[in-house]
Amino acid sequence: MFLQNKKIFVLIILSIIIIKLVDVTYSKNNNIDLPSKKNIYDSEENNGQNLNSGGTEEFNQKNIESSHIGAIYDVNNKPILKYNKDNKFKIVQFTDLHYGEEEVFDELNVKVEEAILDFENPDFVMLSGDIVSGYKYHKKKNYTDVWDLVTGPMIKRGIPWAITFGNHDCEGFLTCKKIAEIDMSYNLSLTQINPTIGLPGVTNYHLNIFPYNYNGKDSSDSSKAQSIIYIFDSDTPGCRNNEVWGCIQKPQVEWYKNLSNTNNKKDAIAFVHIPPYEVVDLWNHGTVYGSFQDSEICCYYTDESKFIDTFIEQGDVKGLYFGHDHGNDYHGDYHGIDLGYGRKSGYGSYNTKFMQGSRVLELTAEPYKIDSWIRDFAGIKDTQKIHKPNFFDQYEIICCIPGDIRSKPYFPHLISLIAFIVGGCHVGFIICYVL
Repeated sequence: MFLQNKKIFVLIILSIIIIKLVDVTYSKNNNIDLPSKKNIYDSEENNGQNLNSGGTEEFNQKNIESSHIGAIYDVNNKPILKYNKDNKFKIVQFTDLHYGEEEVFDELNVKVEEAILDFENPDFVMLSGDIVSGYKYHKKKNYTDVWDLVTGPMIKRGIPWAITFGNHDCEGFLTCKKIAEIDMSYNLSLTQINPTIGLPGVTNYHLNIFPYNYNGKDSSDSSKAQSIIYIFDSDTPGCRNNEVWGCIQKPQVEWYKNLSNTNNKKDAIAFVHIPPYEVVDLWNHGTVYGSFQDSEICCYYTDESKFIDTFIEQGDVKGLYFGHDHGNDYHGDYHGIDLGYGRKSGYGSYNTKFMQGSRVLELTAEPYKIDSWIRDFAGIKDTQKIHKPNFFDQYEIICCIPGDIRSKPYFPHLISLIAFIVGGCHVGFIICYVL
C-alpha cells in the first residue's frame, strides 16, 4: 500500500513539474523584462558581442567633418537635401523616443540625440514615430515645450529633420495635424502634411535628395532629384473594415505608386512607424543582422493594400525602415528591399537590454547603395550580429484581428504541446491507477 501511494505521489509531482515547465517556457518567450540600471548604461556588451571586436567599431570624434557648410535653402527658406561631394548622404533615424514619460528620461533623450548627432554628423534626421507619449500631454503648451527639447539638438547643429507619426504621438490634447503644424513651424523641419486629399493619416509625403552640384531653389522639383525619401503615416484606423489599426492602406499605396511612376522610379528609401508583417517572414527565412527580442510583436495587416508587394513591383524603394517594437533592431534583404528596424532611441516607455541608439543609413548616389549600422549612446558603431534561419526561434505571422493579435515563437509552442501530451498521459495514468 505504501509503495502504491509512493508511486502516485511521484507521478503527481512529475505532472506538476511538467505543467510548470510549460508555463516557464511560454512566459520566457513572451515577456520582456525592463532593463536594470546596469544594462541601460552598460556599453560592454551588445547582442552577446564584445563591442570592441566582432562587428563593432569605436568612435573617433576627430574624423568628423561638417557636411552642413554651404547648405542651400529653397524659396520658403527650408533646407534643400543634397548629396555631398563624395556622392554620400547620411541619415540618422531616431525612433520611439517617447518624450513625456519622466523628466529624467527626457533629459537622457536629449543627451542620446546630441551624442549620436555628434558621433555621426548626418545630413538629415528622420523621427519615425512615437516621438512623444501623447497620453501624457493634456494641453498645447506641453507639446510646444517638448518640441523644443526634441528638436533642440538638430537646431544647434543646423541639421534638417522630418517626422512621421507612431501610434502614441496623437493620443493627447492635440491632433496629429496640429502636432505636425507645430513641427513645421521650425525652419529646419521638412515635415509636410498630406499633399493629396483623402489619404489616411497626416504625414504621407516625399522628400527629394538632389545631386551635389544642384543650385536651384525648388526643393519640390523631383525631375532634378537624384533620389527620393518616401514617408508614410501608419497611425491610421480603419484597416480591414475597422477591425485593426496601424496598417498602410490602399490609397496610401496608390499615392506612392503614382509618385513613383511620375518620378521615373528613381532610387528611393522609405520610412514608417509600424513594421509590415513581412519583417517576421524575413526573420524566419532570410539572413538578417541584429536581434529579435520583442516577441510580442504585432503584425499589422497589409494584404489588402499590397504595401511591400508594390515596392517589389515598382523596384525603386531599396530600403524601408521603421520602429514600434522596442526590442527589435534587425535588418535584412527582402526581395531586394532592406527591411530594417531602428534602434529604440528614447528612455521612455518599455526598454530592452540594448543601449539606446539610432539606425544610421549612408546612401551612395551612383551606383545607388545603402550602408547601414547602429550607433549607440556610448558611441559604439555596431554592424550587428548575423542571424540565419533556424527552427528554434521562428515566429508565426499572426495579424492584428480581434482575439488573435500576437506573433508567437514556434519552438516554445512545440515544447508546450509535447509537455501537455506527456502531462496528460501522466494524469490519465494516475486516474486509471487510482480507480
